[in-house]
Amino acid sequence: MLNFDAVLVPQGAEYQAVARACQGYPGPSIIAVPAGAALGPRLETLLSGQSWQRLLIMGLCGSLDPRFGLGSVVIYQACIGLDGQTETCDPDLRLELGRVLPNAEVLALTSARVVSLAREKRQYHAQFGAQVVDMEGQVALKVLTRHGIAVAMVRVVSDDSEHDLPDLNAAFTPQGGLQPLALAQALLKSPMAGLRLVHGSLQALRVLAQTARIILGVELSR
Repeated sequence: MLNFDAVLVPQGAEYQAVARACQGYPGPSIIAVPAGAALGPRLETLLSGQSWQRLLIMGLCGSLDPRFGLGSVVIYQACIGLDGQTETCDPDLRLELGRVLPNAEVLALTSARVVSLAREKRQYHAQFGAQVVDMEGQVALKVLTRHGIAVAMVRVVSDDSEHDLPDLNAAFTPQGGLQPLALAQALLKSPMAGLRLVHGSLQALRVLAQTARIILGVELSR
């Protein structure tokens, strides 16, 4: 069991999966946070009056590298933005995580928009050397490390590097949430890609829940 002051998870299905997995367990608080750039201001608000020292961020990510397929559990070494700026996760926490999880450390690319095309994924992998992509990793590290907080990130791959996704960008609100109607429309516009995304997300969410239980020692406490 690893000790964290709180676990931050993108709001929606990712948060629900982790919260349900740890329901009733007297461990760290599981806190829902926005996706994307909206996370920065939200973190500043959350940090007011807190004395957090060790934080875990969990969620889903997309693969940029064929070696990391659907359901792969990855530990972030660092996050790089499209501006080339790199923010590093805490090395001691990474070492602790590597003792309880498959030690698959990756460099993550943070993009303000959903990377939906396979050719974009190949391009970003070649350009930045990143293995996975998300929408908030670098944003979180910039804020939290500035406050002197040790941060670890663990994600589960929900879409591979070889297939296109539906274009989900119009479905996100400025507050970092998903609009159900816009999401449904995006899935219907690309039905095969939509089915692949739904299947992959459901599988990845199950792995995410199990991973949270392993990290926090929920299985050992019951």
